[in-house]
Amino acid sequence: LKFYAMSADLNSSVDPNNPKGPTEEMLEIEAKIQAGPPEKEWVMEKLKSGIERARKADDPRDQLAGLQAIEFLGKMAPGADELIMETEAVDAIVDSVGSSPKKSTRQLTALSAIANLSCRSAPLRQVMVDKGATEALLSIATANDMKGEEHQKPALIGLVNLSIDPLNKPKMIAKGLVEAMLALSGAEDMKGTDIQIFALNVLLSLSASPPEEKAEVLAKGTVPVAIGLAFMKEGASESRHITALQILVNLSITNPEVQVDIFNRGLASNLVDLAKPPGTTPATCNGEHLAWVLRVLVNLSINPELRPKLAELGLADVLIGLINAPETKGTEHQLIAVDTIASLAKDPVAGGAILKNGLETINKIGSSDDYFASQVQLCALEAIAGLTAQDESVRAALIMGGTLDTILKVANDDRVMATTIQRPCIVSMVNLSLESDGKYTMQEKGAVPLLVKICKAEPCQRTDILLFALKALASMAACQDGAKASMVQHMLDEGVAEQVISVTTNEVYQGSHFQMEALQVIVNLCAGAGKTENAMIEKGTVEALVGVCNSELLQGSAHQMLAVRALTNLSQDPDTRTTIKSKGVPDALVKIQGQKDSEKLSGDLVAAVEEAMGLLSVNQ
Repeated sequence: LKFYAMSADLNSSVDPNNPKGPTEEMLEIEAKIQAGPPEKEWVMEKLKSGIERARKADDPRDQLAGLQAIEFLGKMAPGADELIMETEAVDAIVDSVGSSPKKSTRQLTALSAIANLSCRSAPLRQVMVDKGATEALLSIATANDMKGEEHQKPALIGLVNLSIDPLNKPKMIAKGLVEAMLALSGAEDMKGTDIQIFALNVLLSLSASPPEEKAEVLAKGTVPVAIGLAFMKEGASESRHITALQILVNLSITNPEVQVDIFNRGLASNLVDLAKPPGTTPATCNGEHLAWVLRVLVNLSINPELRPKLAELGLADVLIGLINAPETKGTEHQLIAVDTIASLAKDPVAGGAILKNGLETINKIGSSDDYFASQVQLCALEAIAGLTAQDESVRAALIMGGTLDTILKVANDDRVMATTIQRPCIVSMVNLSLESDGKYTMQEKGAVPLLVKICKAEPCQRTDILLFALKALASMAACQDGAKASMVQHMLDEGVAEQVISVTTNEVYQGSHFQMEALQVIVNLCAGAGKTENAMIEKGTVEALVGVCNSELLQGSAHQMLAVRALTNLSQDPDTRTTIKSKGVPDALVKIQGQKDSEKLSGDLVAAVEEAMGLLSVNQ
């Protein structure tokens, strides 16, 4: 919200037909209000008097006094905006804009009143729009003969203020506000003036509209104008540049077409140059200016199509340099830069650039106590998670570069248990465990007891952190080489079986993804791991699996399929079959077979049951 104050050279006049400056009555009102909150009755009396005087077209002095009284009461008297809405004060002011002589002080005072009263409250702003303030202000702001006149400023300030309210936006757009502001902001003779800045501020307000109104703003051609003004050239207005960037941030945040348009028109390259660390030649921007440059770039990095193109412009290297610059440590600039890196890390091309020049930086921020539990640390850990989702060579490089140490250190800190800080660490562990080297390195560095600790932690129950921990355990148990037995034994020693059986049998998790992942861990632990089947049976695995097979809720589900596969794996060892039979497995499998006519029962499940039954029917 912006206030308007008349220029100093308009404070006096010798022309009685075009009076300027404060009247005696206005000075009296000001003194009364400054002495203490005036009575409501007194304010209402003065308002009514001001309205009556403002409508005396035959007496310029009286009309001016009336307008000034309304404006001063509205600006300074507590609760005056409610009284203004009860009277015809707004009508009087709006009418005076059109009825006063053009370029007169009376017209200027009416415009000033609209500008300043529009700072009061949302209900008053809505009343002003409903009573024609938009049309009145546009008639002054866009008139060719008003260009360069003082009157344009309060008219535009009023439009800025009125356009802030969501209820006003569609009404004002319908009156041609967008087209008018685009014409003013793009006019060559307005370049670098306050008028251009105010027009851009109106567009900025409209660009923050709900989707329906934002679509209207886009349809009028706002993006090309804003992009043109957002290019930072020598001698360009920093204020204009910042406002244009703010408009683009609002319009591009969820709009892929706008993101692509910004890139294709060459603005991204200009912004990458501006974002270079301090001390770079040519000189770059800083402060609020740099923050908005980075916000546009982070919006562009959201678009998967643009990530490799931004990497080709050298954005990743620029951001790493900015993150490491001493001037940016702990600032908003560093946060936005790390956030952008997290977005770029999801792309193979951009991820390669980060891996080459920025891995040490990301690891340092992710594990440093200087950034503990901060948004910067979170973004760094999300960048790591994005990199771990790349191919095998990238995951190997991350492990070699110490990234696993970073995520294990953070994830094991009780202070971040079940928080957004711990989440990307567990996601990274899932991804790193996809490769054999990753599984065994994680085993050596203590990942299994950490994952068990997370599965036990009460704050993690029923959260996606528990789900990811189970996924990581399932992946680690899915070894297919000679070290399988060693891995499974290690996991059993660390209590993995007890935890996954607990999840499988917990009624809270029946039919859920949590139960499915726990069953997958059991399947993998029981698959060709040497002589660990007896250990699994002793821990109650068979009873848990029989419970899944007998569940009416899980009839024909993927959960039952996993349970049958686990029983099949356990039945591979002839020495365990008698024990398995004695725990009700055949009856549970027969029960599933009895559902053959059910639409829920898949052919794969039928085949799996038949395989398990076949194994159990073989004599020892």
